Amino acid sequence: MEFPTAESKNVYWGREQHLVPDRKAIVNPKTNECYAIVSDRYQLLPYDNLFNATHEVLSDTDWGPFTEKYDILSGGRRAIGVFSFPETKFDVDGAGDVAPTVIVKGSYDMTWPVSIDFGGYRFVCSNGLVVGQSFVHYRKKHTVGLDMEAMKWTIRNGMDEFVRVVDTWRAWKALTTSPEQYEYIMTHMYLADKHQEAIHEEIEVSSGIRLDDIKVKTLTYWMFYNIITQYITHKVTSTAMRADLQFRSGQLFY
Repeated sequence: MEFPTAESKNVYWGREQHLVPDRKAIVNPKTNECYAIVSDRYQLLPYDNLFNATHEVLSDTDWGPFTEKYDILSGGRRAIGVFSFPETKFDVDGAGDVAPTVIVKGSYDMTWPVSIDFGGYRFVCSNGLVVGQSFVHYRKKHTVGLDMEAMKWTIRNGMDEFVRVVDTWRAWKALTTSPEQYEYIMTHMYLADKHQEAIHEEIEVSSGIRLDDIKVKTLTYWMFYNIITQYITHKVTSTAMRADLQFRSGQLFY
């Protein structure tokens, strides 16, 4: 896949084109569109370098073959790569197989730091289950170069952590969602009213359960999590919004 490129240029102001000190512009060399005005300490990381480095590290693991899917957002300002391992499956106590995924994000406009997060792909309903605070993350500031060794450590240690998170999911199957948990998560998802209404109509595909089952105390934490992730995966059409909600849900549930 050909990824959008970017380069840094000096910034000038006024008719006499005075140089702006300590600043540079990140621009698309083909269209001359300016993505962002940044500090001169900003280190540009092309998407090619980011995703090729990820591919190289994943190819050197023993997790088996992986698929790659890329989304380019906002005219090249942001990009997401999702690497999935469909042959590396974990059973969640009869609730369907889950395979690990590695989610890589970057941006030219500084809206997203370079990040690597682990998640799961649930085969029964193709949910993107993104794990949150208790999992392995890699974050890189825009003023720091790509640390390949840290990146390799994050990815190679991710599988051990993924096994632990699968055990957490298994425990969630026996955990009934409390009203307090429900209110906290639904409040802090910060969903617009139309999404709040629509998500209450969402039916979890493997069980037929809805969020309203909390009223009769039959909504497990696992089903609650899956209804949220199912809605985000299949009903949120904006890729950028979907990525933000997936990360937010991961932060809230763990």
